[in-house]
Amino acid sequence: MICQKKPYIFDQCFAPFHYQAPLSNVIAQFKFNAQLHQVRTLSHCFSAAARDYDLPLPELLIPVPAHPRRVWQRGFNQSIELTRFIAKAFGLPWRSNIIIRNKYTPPQNKLKQQQRLRNLRDAFTVVRPCPAQHVAIVDDVVTTGTTANAIAQVLKQAGVKRVDVWGVCESVIKSS
Repeated sequence: MICQKKPYIFDQCFAPFHYQAPLSNVIAQFKFNAQLHQVRTLSHCFSAAARDYDLPLPELLIPVPAHPRRVWQRGFNQSIELTRFIAKAFGLPWRSNIIIRNKYTPPQNKLKQQQRLRNLRDAFTVVRPCPAQHVAIVDDVVTTGTTANAIAQVLKQAGVKRVDVWGVCESVIKSS
């Protein structure tokens, strides 16, 4: 993950693999070709790496919310599917109804760093009290941390004390 000029709001990020073949191919099949069976491979890879690392477990997992239009276009929210399997692997509860994405935005992977920041301004809202003080946000790919930072900010404003980020892969881009 690249460094930002401002420090991250989230407390820790664990994304054990680089976004490259073969995992980048598996993610693409899962995310863009609706090959939902690929979620098992991704969650297994993440879970095995997290156990090897002895990752501190949160009280609750929260998938990165997708805007309803994006869910309609894709047919599912890949973060929810991934969270289901990771939660099961660790015996953790998860909730997808605490935070929503209330702003439809272009995909982050097509934008430069400054555009990503503007793109996500006021994009997320906490709609229910979070029953946990330590949560992990779950996503497939963590690129600059901008999405995770935006979510961590609203969760912390709502009273959550610790926000970790769990991603299967990290993909570093050049900021401009």
